Amino acid sequence: MKAIKRTIIFIAVMIFIGSAGSGKPEETELIEQNIQLETVYERTFPDTIVDVIFDTATVSLSEAKAMGWKDEAFSVEEKEKGKVNVSYPCVLITKDKISFLDKEGNVKKEMDKEQGTKILYSSNGKYILKKYYYNGDNDSGGGAKLYDNEGNIIWEKREGAFSAVSDEGYTATGYVSPDGSSYPFKIYNREGEEIKEIKLPDWGIFDAGLCANGDYFIITYRGQAGFDSTGVMIIKENKVVVNFQLQGGNIYSWNIFPNSKGIFLIEGTQISFIDNNAKILWKEKAPLFLEGNPNKGNIIRMVNIENQQYLFLSGIFLKFDLLENKIISFFNVKNDNIRFSIKHFFMVEKNKIRSINIHKVED
Repeated sequence: MKAIKRTIIFIAVMIFIGSAGSGKPEETELIEQNIQLETVYERTFPDTIVDVIFDTATVSLSEAKAMGWKDEAFSVEEKEKGKVNVSYPCVLITKDKISFLDKEGNVKKEMDKEQGTKILYSSNGKYILKKYYYNGDNDSGGGAKLYDNEGNIIWEKREGAFSAVSDEGYTATGYVSPDGSSYPFKIYNREGEEIKEIKLPDWGIFDAGLCANGDYFIITYRGQAGFDSTGVMIIKENKVVVNFQLQGGNIYSWNIFPNSKGIFLIEGTQISFIDNNAKILWKEKAPLFLEGNPNKGNIIRMVNIENQQYLFLSGIFLKFDLLENKIISFFNVKNDNIRFSIKHFFMVEKNKIRSINIHKVED
């Protein structure tokens, strides 16, 4: 019978990924880790959950249990102290409403989602952007409202093709579509003031998109001057920190994960790390799990588990060696509807939210 290593593994959102690896690209045999999942938190809500944002609070053990947490969620040291730091749903997004909750699950504020809008939020869950759809054919619509995760409105704008919000509350507009429509790439600070307009190179750009990851905005673009390559621009606040060209015409902004040393890139069945001078430091192939997934809207995140670095993709966690930034193993939670908080990860199942401890099963 297999013994279970009683190590609680918490998953935290990883924005700054650590230093870049070095050495020549080489392939590594992937080893699957055997795991068991244990439910340590469960809460049910009246309506089907479309999305959820989490916050953390330090509470007593009895308060934690009233919130839905079980004894198994906490270490012996935490129980002895009598105080624990837990995550809880602070914003619940359903088909028709956005509800702002206190740690007991009571609704503090509520608002309609509104037709013709889309809800975006920062990686850390601190800022929520309600964007209004922009019609590039006739330059109509657009605009946005920025909220904090308490439901307080920070600013409102009646125009602009907004598409991203950073962990610092900065927002951005901009795109170029192959159908000929476009909108300028502009960066706004937390107060809603325009602080920079981004000018793309004179490539004859016909396709460009933007998203946010942590403190960074990522723009990818293609033009007639480089059909078989993609331009990559990384912006932090109002400063362009990376601007280079990569070979490959199917690289998208949501498949790029920046840090201070460079970028992780998912392209087809391949993961690579590229430094800020566009030098590819390493490449790894994982065709069994990545094939066909990255460009189909699945959740792709860089996360940190017990001081180990992972990439999360469609229920799979790929584990990196922290020194070499190489993929060395993986495990499968068999659920791609995962959300992350600072301390925990959660499975969303219709109107139910569960937090799971992962126990490694040793041979």
